[in-house]
Amino acid sequence: MHKINMVSVQPLDPNDSTLLQEVVGLKARIKEEDFSIANIVMKPGVHAERHIHRSSKEVYIVTSGTASMIVDGRTYPISSGDVILILPEEQHEVYTSESEELEFLAFTLPAYTPDDFIKV
Repeated sequence: MHKINMVSVQPLDPNDSTLLQEVVGLKARIKEEDFSIANIVMKPGVHAERHIHRSSKEVYIVTSGTASMIVDGRTYPISSGDVILILPEEQHEVYTSESEELEFLAFTLPAYTPDDFIKV
């Protein structure tokens, strides 16, 4: 068994608009190559740029907030409790609402690697 508290996990590439903490994965304190888990908090009015993943699948579990997600040109409202599956090569991006943060867990299978992330 492995256990950590997310409060102790340092953010990756910290910035003012998005907090990203990889808690399980290739570079995380809990090492795993088959999948990764990240806690992501996006501030109000933030846009996560459009991108694809060449070979990985992503599952987002929204834990709080609301946003709009665009997948392959279609816009979907997302909110707390939603579970989203994004398949390889699907173009996706997120726009948070102007009034609240969006927090979600992102599961990536296999584990996230930077070379699988491609801006489009």
